[in-house]
Parts: sequence; structure tokens; C-alpha cells
Amino acid sequence: MKTLLSIFIIAFLPISVIAETLDGKGIFCSDINQGFFFEGENKLRIYRIYGMEVWDWELSSYDEVGTHQIEWYYEGGLFHWDRQTLKLNGMNEPCEFVHSGMELKQRISPLPFFEKTRD
Repeated sequence: MKTLLSIFIIAFLPISVIAETLDGKGIFCSDINQGFFFEGENKLRIYRIYGMEVWDWELSSYDEVGTHQIEWYYEGGLFHWDRQTLKLNGMNEPCEFVHSGMELKQRISPLPFFEKTRD
């Protein structure tokens, strides 16, 4: 019985994460030190460091392509994010999934001041 339960969890847990809505969640990509926050109606907010501050740099739209691909345009380039591997444009390191805009800003910021503020 334990084996059957383990197989079930291993087989279906990734599917539930992939099927989960992205609204109100984001990804932090350490390879480029940028964050992408998904908002309602297929909107994507791009965060990056500017000087010593984290800026809400740009608002774009994204498309869900296939079962686990998300695509958007940013600075003239097409970005592909794979929801299964969490990799952006085939980068070596996967992006980190975050659950709020504040968590995303904390991951990007070189300063600890975000730890004392609220979303």
C-alpha cells in the first residue's frame, strides 16, 4: 500500500504544480538576477536591480504555449520559460518559484531592507 501511495504522489504531484495558476506568483532567475511576476489576465511584471534598488521595470503580456511553456517578449527578445524544469531560455540554472511580489524583491535585492516591509 505504501508503494502504491508513493507511486501516486510521484506521478501526479508535478502535474498539480504545473496546472496551478501563475496569478500572484513569480520566478527569480539568478543567472540574470531578474524576476518575473505573473498577474491576472496574462500580465507579466519584470523586476530587476537598478543601482541599489529593485525596480518594477516593465509590464508585458505572456502566452501559455503547449502544456508547460510560457512565452513573452522583453527588450526585443522572446523569452521561453518551461514550467516543468523552471528553466528560462535553456539557461544552466533553473529559476526559483516565488509566492509573492515581496519574496521576489527580496531575492533580487542586494540589501536586506525588504525584510522589514510588507507586500
